[in-house]
Amino acid sequence: MSGFRIAWADRLVRRILVTMTTFSFFSLSFIYLMPTLASENLGMKTRSLAYGLLFAGFALGAALGALSIGTVLVRRSKPVIVRVGLALFGVLLAVFALARSPSLAYPVVFAVGLCYFAVVTSLSTILQAHLSDEVRGRVMAIWMMAFGGTVPVGVLVAGQVAEATSITAVVLAGALAALFLAVYADLKAVGAPAE
Repeated sequence: MSGFRIAWADRLVRRILVTMTTFSFFSLSFIYLMPTLASENLGMKTRSLAYGLLFAGFALGAALGALSIGTVLVRRSKPVIVRVGLALFGVLLAVFALARSPSLAYPVVFAVGLCYFAVVTSLSTILQAHLSDEVRGRVMAIWMMAFGGTVPVGVLVAGQVAEATSITAVVLAGALAALFLAVYADLKAVGAPAE
């Protein structure tokens, strides 16, 4: 329980974990719902080359987003990357949800992946740099639950909501959540270093 106490007591840690949990629950369910989205909105068969390329584009964007934080964006402010990345992710995810043409969906989903992992990597970098060696392991265990453990729960809920509404509505809700988080995730206001 001490990891939770530390996370709750430290405003920066708390804001990072709330941001990641909310992002994972509301915004990242689209990853697991992408086959349905591609089928319903883009007319792609999920076992087709077209869909394989769509998901590969997302994965390539995510990989480059992660790598960019330690390379081309290494001198950029991580708190700024988080907020700009969340805002861009929200806008791009909304465009992806509304896309009805594969020619639009391919570059957009690549950019969604890029923003997604630039945000996650920046949040993780800020968090780990902020924590002392004595507590890092305990708090990073909570981070892993917020990042990896929350997405499947969000997918369960999103699937039910999509059944009642539409897959497009669920993904648009995730985009709105990311835009809200772009405002909420002002990490400088709670003690994150400017760089």
